[in-house]
Amino acid sequence: MSFDDTDRFLVSPVTTISPFRDQQRPARIAGTPDSSTSGAEPSSQTRRPQFACRLRGTAWMAIFTTLVLVEASAAADPPYRLEAIAKPGRSQRVKAILEVRGQLKLNASGQQVRELPLEVKGELTYDETVLPPSPRYGTRAVRYYDQASAAIRVDDHLQQSTLDDSARLVVVQSKGERLTLFSPLIPLTREQLDLIHLQGNSILLPRLLPNREVEIGETWQHAPELITPLLGLEAVNKATLNSTLSRVERHTAVIELTGTVSGAVNGVSTEIDLTGKYNFDLQRQRVTWLALGIKENRSIGHAEPGFDVEARLRLVALPIESSPHLTDEALAGLPLEIDPDAALLRFRTTTGGFQLLHDRRWQVMTDRPEVVIFRHVDRGDLIAQCNVSRMADAPAETEFTLDKFRADIQAALGDRFGQFIDASEATNQNGLQVLKVIAAGTVADIPIQWHYYFLSDRKGRSGSFVFTLESSLAERFANADEILVETFEFADPPKPATPPQAPFGSPPVAGK
Repeated sequence: MSFDDTDRFLVSPVTTISPFRDQQRPARIAGTPDSSTSGAEPSSQTRRPQFACRLRGTAWMAIFTTLVLVEASAAADPPYRLEAIAKPGRSQRVKAILEVRGQLKLNASGQQVRELPLEVKGELTYDETVLPPSPRYGTRAVRYYDQASAAIRVDDHLQQSTLDDSARLVVVQSKGERLTLFSPLIPLTREQLDLIHLQGNSILLPRLLPNREVEIGETWQHAPELITPLLGLEAVNKATLNSTLSRVERHTAVIELTGTVSGAVNGVSTEIDLTGKYNFDLQRQRVTWLALGIKENRSIGHAEPGFDVEARLRLVALPIESSPHLTDEALAGLPLEIDPDAALLRFRTTTGGFQLLHDRRWQVMTDRPEVVIFRHVDRGDLIAQCNVSRMADAPAETEFTLDKFRADIQAALGDRFGQFIDASEATNQNGLQVLKVIAAGTVADIPIQWHYYFLSDRKGRSGSFVFTLESSLAERFANADEILVETFEFADPPKPATPPQAPFGSPPVAGK
């Protein structure tokens, strides 16, 4: 099958074949009673021979019935072993299409929920090669994305995203409930991660199989350890998700998938109804095709909107000998495994001014010229908020002192100020001077901590961080501010982008 023909890709390659189309009904066995004369009463001369004939006929029928049963038993479908073989070095080309329609749920004011029409169309094409499994990080594969694009329309606003050339090489790790995607060349941005992190990830498809012999019509249940990463969840509260071997045609096992899942993403509840099918090639021992229909209703979270949508995912995976982008020479010297907690994301403000790295618990809420707002959400709890600002440039060689910084902080907090907890001066990895002050106080009788940072260079450029959290959460917050500050650097504003073309047609014109 070629990816050039999209219509063929959207349909399962399996066709329905009748197993009985070349068979004929068995002829009547000689010696058995004919239905046209079976009701006639035999004469005295013929009664004994006919009676004997009937006995012989009954015996023949018994023998025939036994033979038919034996033949039917021998011809019955045998059990099929459903187990994928994922040998290191095995490669495939994958194409996936995701279509989503529904409503986006917003509650920016915290008082009233707004619903806006949402439409998404995404398409991925990538080569994938199995890497040797890791005792620490589980199943691994490396990918090269030829195409990764998405168009997202909310109301009449269209946003398009694509994967940068520098981030086309991606490693996928899967162990238990954890699924981690990262680039060994450059940290991904949140937008890039969201673009390639689809439900129904191809590295998980072998785990749908029971790894044993299965008869047609037999059903097996999937555990939360698979459901969680398969549907992009953080946790599963309750789930009934089953697969059933529907039929086998030629060398392809057709398997149905259905169920309901109640779970959470970043601590936000979500309800999912799922139906689907997938094909398993019995000869090549791999899942080659997947189609999922997903209905999901997700609540609004601290850092993300909610939604009520219907999604359709279609994926095909074709074996290839190798990929020129994933040879041993191309991967030599690259870090192909990583601690999931150390998989950082890259952020650069859209208006320019600065860039930094952060762990995946930080979510961008606002990106404006005057301030960028992050929220730190851990297992559904809002731990802290971070405001980052690029300050007005000062004359070159301007000195900034810790004493002046403390005085400015105390004046800004006013009646909320309680005491200073810590103050220090350092240099970050990019050579910027870093002034740090931690202050404590109260807001509406709630104990609060503020972590202030002021960063500057000899050219007079400067920026500031303010991390705000409840004092009771200080232990959970730990050092969550350090990575952002340590990797902060000034950056030139980006060049204006070309307006995207609308894949769903032109946006509506006011008044029409």
